[in-house]
Amino acid sequence: GPMELFFGCRTTHDELFSTEITQFQTEGVLTHYHQVHSRVGNEEKYVQHVMLREEIGKRLVQSVTKENGCVYICGDGNHMGKDVQEAFVTLLIRYGALEGGDEEKEAAAQSCLEELKSEKRFLLDIWS
Repeated sequence: GPMELFFGCRTTHDELFSTEITQFQTEGVLTHYHQVHSRVGNEEKYVQHVMLREEIGKRLVQSVTKENGCVYICGDGNHMGKDVQEAFVTLLIRYGALEGGDEEKEAAAQSCLEELKSEKRFLLDIWS
């Protein structure tokens, strides 16, 4: 199935595995690749900001809720891990066809996230 990679770092100098990633794209192994540089340009930008873009967010929710997709998060546990999880909950609320009012949707999205974790389809490798 499709594979989407979000790679966040401070600048282009911090990028890892660029040769391998380019090869995976060329071979069709990696279908969507998002490089996110938090210290390039005037505004800080992080992985969760890219995830929240409408087209990308819809695709992520579709993959996880309809196509048995998985999410792997690796990185800083103090901020990034929490922020990406919050962004994913937001995507589930926006595009996950959850029913009810705001509180019910929030609870359903949190429940979905916990279920994905228990099914080992939302995995965290984070550190602080």
